[in-house]
Amino acid sequence: MRIISNTAISLDGKISTRRHEHLSLGSNQDRIKMSELRSRADAVLVGGKTFRNWPYPLIENSQYGTWQARPKPLLNVVLTHEGMHDAQLKLKGWPNQDVELVFCAHESAQFSEKIIELSAAQILRYETLSIIDAIEYIESRGCELLLLEAGGELLFELFKLDLIDEIYLTLCPLIIGGTDTPTLSDGEGFDADTLKKFSLVSQEVCGDEIYLHYTSKR
Repeated sequence: MRIISNTAISLDGKISTRRHEHLSLGSNQDRIKMSELRSRADAVLVGGKTFRNWPYPLIENSQYGTWQARPKPLLNVVLTHEGMHDAQLKLKGWPNQDVELVFCAHESAQFSEKIIELSAAQILRYETLSIIDAIEYIESRGCELLLLEAGGELLFELFKLDLIDEIYLTLCPLIIGGTDTPTLSDGEGFDADTLKKFSLVSQEVCGDEIYLHYTSKR
């Protein structure tokens, strides 16, 4: 299975604000490119925090292009240790016949009945939850292309495991700042001898944005 990441970042490498709000950094052209990637993917993976900030089905948007009919629903997978509660989250746009929602959750994670009813979600529980559990489940579903639209903590874990094959990056003309503001890759970081290296495949300038495509050098 090939794993690709798609993220819009500010000029200073941030993906959200200091309050960790959901923020659309890119333009409509960026959203067109995001829809193109979703139309190619078999599954989309996000973390619990990302999902709570944007509890909508992740699927290509027909207003941004003409896509071929998908042979099966797009698999939306959420990796969560906490679970989902009514007080935390109001699911929007669920259920959706074009999307299947699956939570890969720690065995102690709590889910309200209302959320399960609204989403028609499947919950897979793990005694010791790791990113590998989610990857193995997605592969077991026969997925050939997994798209990551995750936050910096989850992306860091995937970088650390050398699981990301390609990066699609939109460089947006914004400065966000903040010592603890989320970035493309958070976590504990890498040392000089463990840096992850990528090769530039293509670049495209559109207005004030730059679209970059990299592949892993591993």
